[in-house]
Amino acid sequence: MTLKTLNETALPSYVYDIKTPEGDAFIIITEDGNKIFSVQVMMGKSGASIRAWSEAIGNMITLALEGGISLDKIIETLSSIHSDRVTYHKGIEIRSGIVGIVRGLLLYQAEKIKESIKVEMTNFESASILEMPWMEE
Repeated sequence: MTLKTLNETALPSYVYDIKTPEGDAFIIITEDGNKIFSVQVMMGKSGASIRAWSEAIGNMITLALEGGISLDKIIETLSSIHSDRVTYHKGIEIRSGIVGIVRGLLLYQAEKIKESIKVEMTNFESASILEMPWMEE
């Protein structure tokens, strides 16, 4: 889901609430110029160890992206980290807090692809038949 704001100077953000074995994870992905600017992850209450752990993971993801590591590589690396607990988020098995974070990153990627396709379709539909030389008689 896209977080919309009235502040025109705010950067666009995407917020995902994912159920994990450690509790709900809120993944906030902020963009600057259609590029990920930061990834924030919040789980648990302020001051709890799971909160510190989740914030650290978000900061590390941001640093990795800044360092040129692709989001695909980050997802691939994190997706195999499981715990001894499992829960389900909208019918999908989530085997750790990390996998919940990966789920949020995948949802972000899917949303960006969907937006891209929508733009392409809009551009295609707005093209005039007169602009299509192969249609000339």
